[in-house]
Amino acid sequence: MTVPCLKLQAAVEAAHLSNVLRSELWMDFDAEFFWSDSQITLGRIKNSNARYHMYVANQVKEIRNLSHPDQWFFIAGSMNPADIVSRRSRVKDSQQFRWWEGPEFLQTSNITPLSGDQTDYQQVANEDPELKRVKTALQCQSKEIKIAENIFSKFSSWKSLV
Repeated sequence: MTVPCLKLQAAVEAAHLSNVLRSELWMDFDAEFFWSDSQITLGRIKNSNARYHMYVANQVKEIRNLSHPDQWFFIAGSMNPADIVSRRSRVKDSQQFRWWEGPEFLQTSNITPLSGDQTDYQQVANEDPELKRVKTALQCQSKEIKIAENIFSKFSSWKSLV
């Protein structure tokens, strides 16, 4: 699997986990947010016009069934605690604590999505390999109409034509 497909699969898992927590916990949530450090994943989730190949289309459909695209936001990889395990880091490294605590903005009493650069992810890159290419076929047919011949053939003389 490619990295973008793995990131999309992680988004599916997050949406499933959220659904399980909502059904199992006896509490109401004021708001629910999802963050991803993959702009490709966000573009696929938020774009409703693009047509994808079967695997990606099914994944996006699953995410959209379990969550709303407006709940998904971008988080920079440097702030994403999930990236710590994928990088070389020492146990003594101070970043390891971010694994347990998460980004600082999540520890405030009023959690809102980052107000920074939340690019409009509606645009899908044309070079996305999962994007179905639209094929258009056009057929034209022309017919030559000889108006003068049609009119003249209906009359026997010039005088009757006039």
